[in-house]
Amino acid sequence: MSELSDKRRFSFIKQPNEIRPVSDIPRRILFIKSSSLGDIFHAFPAFFLLSAACPGCKIDWVINTNFAPVLEYIKKDLNDIIYFEREKLKTAAALQSLVKLVKTIRKERYDLVIDVQGLIRSSLMTFFARADRKAGFAKPREKASLLFYNQKIEIPKNLQHAIEKNAFLVSKALGMQYTVPDYVILPVEAYKNSALKILKEYSISPSGYIAFAPGTRWESKCWPTRFFAKVADAINLVYPQLNIVLVGASSDNKIADDIISECKVSKPVSLTGKTDLCTLVEVLRGAVVLLTNDSGPMHIAAALRVPVFALFGPTAPERTGPFWQCHKIYQNDNGCIKCFKKECRKKTLECQKYILPEKVAEDIVDTLEPIHFSKLVRKC
Repeated sequence: MSELSDKRRFSFIKQPNEIRPVSDIPRRILFIKSSSLGDIFHAFPAFFLLSAACPGCKIDWVINTNFAPVLEYIKKDLNDIIYFEREKLKTAAALQSLVKLVKTIRKERYDLVIDVQGLIRSSLMTFFARADRKAGFAKPREKASLLFYNQKIEIPKNLQHAIEKNAFLVSKALGMQYTVPDYVILPVEAYKNSALKILKEYSISPSGYIAFAPGTRWESKCWPTRFFAKVADAINLVYPQLNIVLVGASSDNKIADDIISECKVSKPVSLTGKTDLCTLVEVLRGAVVLLTNDSGPMHIAAALRVPVFALFGPTAPERTGPFWQCHKIYQNDNGCIKCFKKECRKKTLECQKYILPEKVAEDIVDTLEPIHFSKLVRKC
């Protein structure tokens, strides 16, 4: 098993207030990053960089309607939200929805469009926008996207993480020195209160709990429920008073129920399907640590600087793992890791072997420090 260091692994970190305005500030910018949830959180540093370097500029963001609520966290720096109704693409309303999107994009005259998605659909949005400058990756996720950019930005090979790439794209589009702002997502009072309310409803102490995010969209990313149950039991043997909270979407209800039924010591509380997206953000903010598969909650927690203990198999943590400090990544040395397949072709999930739940629990416990026997804080 190999583990990435929990020290800061990336350079070029600066505070937003150290970012100087660019000499030629665009008046209007269209920022395109429609999905997925993790990708949007990976785009936040680039957006903060854009906002800090272009004071007074009006920035619009194109986003999938399902993920739009999280933009409430950057509302003060955002001019307008343009909704991409992706869920309608396979319905009779698809054409009407696309025409509406194109009309909305073309309503404004932009000085700069930045496509940080790199897909054909996002580059088509770039194409339809009325702007002289249209920037995107020189090696986008879908090559045909290149047809619609007139500023193709090559990313240095030493920059592997999505956060680094997005920040480099914005930096070069603005003609400024590359930097990744060490931004902070501040809580939104309404969502914070919503999180406190649901914690109280389920008798979860807001002063110290551990969150587990056991679900994920890929079958190959999903660690067994018995793994999470064993970790929970081992933690509660040391800290019996510490709540284990299971988070996720309603599609994760079965996984959460199985974990609870397989626990022999711990009594986890399931909040899967019981929080909206932004309430989930605040529930994760209150967690002491998060144990997770490679999933949306992992990216949220990392952005909130909550220490993440992340289980990786078919994907590459150096590209999309938790970016900031105080995280630990588990990925064994099996030859078929990082296959990027949604289902295991061998049907053996060998990438999950040799990572012991007892070891993960021990690492989590070592991260905690008891205070007055009732409150737990992170050592880091």
